[in-house]
Amino acid sequence: MSAGEQPPSDDPSREVSPDVLVATYEALAELAARMHECAVAGNWSELLALESEYIQSVTELSGMRPSMDLSPVQRQRRVELLELILDHNVQVKGYLERRRAELGEMINRTRRQDQVDAAYGPRSGLQGPAASTPSCDAH
Repeated sequence: MSAGEQPPSDDPSREVSPDVLVATYEALAELAARMHECAVAGNWSELLALESEYIQSVTELSGMRPSMDLSPVQRQRRVELLELILDHNVQVKGYLERRRAELGEMINRTRRQDQVDAAYGPRSGLQGPAASTPSCDAH
C-alpha cells in the first residue's frame, strides 16, 4: 500500500453531499406521509407496497454519511424531517393495530359461527316446526 492509500474499510456506508442526505430524508418523509394517507383511507394493499419501498429507503439512508458537516439549517431540517417521519410512523402503527384488532374480531366471530354451525347446523332460515307454524293473522 502506498503512502497516500488508506486501508480498505469495513464500513459499508458511502459519502454523499449534505444536500443529498437532506433530500433523502425529504423523500423518506414524503413516503411516510403517503403511507399515513393509505392507513387513514384503509388502503392496506397500497400501504404494504409502500412499506417495502420505505424499508429499502431506510436501508439506503442508513448507509449514507455526509461528506462534510451539515450546516445548522441542514441539521435543523433533518431533525424536523425525522420528527415528521416518526410521527407518521406512530400514527400508521395505531391504524395498523386497530385494523389487526378488527381482523381478530372478524376471525373470532367466524370461529364462533363455525362452532354454532358444527353444533346445530347452518342457519339459512327457519326450518322444522317453527317454519310451519301458522301466524296469528292467518285465518
